[in-house]
Amino acid sequence: MRIGVIGLGLIAQVVHVPNLARLGDRFVVTHVSDLSPSLMATVAAVLPGTPRCSIDATEVCADPELDAVLLLTPGAHAALAEEALLEGKHVIAEKPFCVTQAEADRLGRLAAERDLVLQVAYMKAYDPAIPAARAAIEDIGDVQLVSVEVRHPTHERQIASLDFRPARGADKKTVRAAEAAEERLGVEALGDVPVGLDHLYRWVLLGSVIHELSALRALGFEPPGRWEHVQAWPFDPGDGGADPPSLAGTAQLDGGALLRLQWLWVPEYPRYEESISVVGSRGAIHLEMPQPYGPNVPARLTMRGPDGVGRVITDGRQWRDSGFLEELRVFHAAVTADGPNPTGAAAAKVDTASLQGFTAQLAHQLGIELGGEAGSLA
Repeated sequence: MRIGVIGLGLIAQVVHVPNLARLGDRFVVTHVSDLSPSLMATVAAVLPGTPRCSIDATEVCADPELDAVLLLTPGAHAALAEEALLEGKHVIAEKPFCVTQAEADRLGRLAAERDLVLQVAYMKAYDPAIPAARAAIEDIGDVQLVSVEVRHPTHERQIASLDFRPARGADKKTVRAAEAAEERLGVEALGDVPVGLDHLYRWVLLGSVIHELSALRALGFEPPGRWEHVQAWPFDPGDGGADPPSLAGTAQLDGGALLRLQWLWVPEYPRYEESISVVGSRGAIHLEMPQPYGPNVPARLTMRGPDGVGRVITDGRQWRDSGFLEELRVFHAAVTADGPNPTGAAAAKVDTASLQGFTAQLAHQLGIELGGEAGSLA
């Protein structure tokens, strides 16, 4: 598959470009794009062959020599995905895919009409430990509780040991235009709300918590449309420059189990950590998810079965694969062999609606009136 890569920052250099090279029997990168000319030249130089380089991402989308595009730019990706789909390209896009449910609806229809694959790169949904975890859940009886906890340090702490080249010399006018377009989409999603609430929705919920919803779906639990209670602390909805707050929420899942989600902003914490526990009437499973930017390893899965014995089912330290690698394999199979695409536009819409519901519940508790798509969810 001839693929173009748009956006060559951290996630491209540390994860996606090495994985595309590892899957060289499936992919060849023939066109790349970044707003930083120097960064683009550096990344292109380490790729096999001589990929074309374009500052303008539109040139990649329109390239008749491409079959697909991989979208790795900051922020949401629906606008670029639409350009690529209209040019007849299959699309795999990093999260967040969209800011509004309407975008997911529109692009899902467009991809279906043109018989194109549109996949959101939710790497946690493709973690190699997920199938074993889903099978183990069948053996623990009626699920009573699903608990998700994230301990999130600063971005700088997460990337301190990584070898990558930062972008320099990007066209600031183009960056500002993209940021303004996303701000307008935020108004479509939530209405005219205080800046801190807008940032919480677009930067924290869509930027990070959305991964937890995709992992829940992969385990067989549909993300909740309504949240019973949420918390954000410390949080000033009018302060757009503050650090992210910690978050907590509870919801009832289909089937009656309680979902308890905790996303903790702990800037001085030594490393990113994430765990998912599922407690049933006859046992429990526990997933220790991998670092977002770490090596190619899957989660560690342990289980306490009906016999009372605790055992390790899958230990990521024994593997070289990862969810990042598997999502590319699934994308290739979906395009070339009509394989399944479990994280398409419909999944993105459900996740977006769930996080709008989280924001609506928080706004309701704070006495803030929402408009837009979320206005009816409080």
